Amino acid sequence: MITPLAGKRILVVEDEMAIMIMLVGALEELGCEAVFTASTVIQACDILAANLFDAAMLDINLSGTTSYPVAAVLQGRGIPFIFSTGYQVERIPERYKKHIILTKPYPMGELARAFTALLGPAPR
Repeated sequence: MITPLAGKRILVVEDEMAIMIMLVGALEELGCEAVFTASTVIQACDILAANLFDAAMLDINLSGTTSYPVAAVLQGRGIPFIFSTGYQVERIPERYKKHIILTKPYPMGELARAFTALLGPAPR
């Protein structure tokens, strides 16, 4: 069976450990080849500098700072990404509102649909 993210390399930027562990497990079940994690902007930028990715998922609020600097790096490299947030979507800057935004808490099926929308269906 081909899974939606078969062979993909995904960066997850999330500061809540329980959510990060859940996301890594879900992304691996969806077939990811590799899931890299970071909990700060600095960690994420270091990982981005040393690795290639197919996509990313960014928690907007990282312990009081935003992940927008990571989003800017991703945009500059042409890497598609999804935002996740527990806050109001209206607070997101206009330049990022075109991106897929998952509002916490979200079911894992919604995560799969979001990545399928972002990257397209798995090849058959």
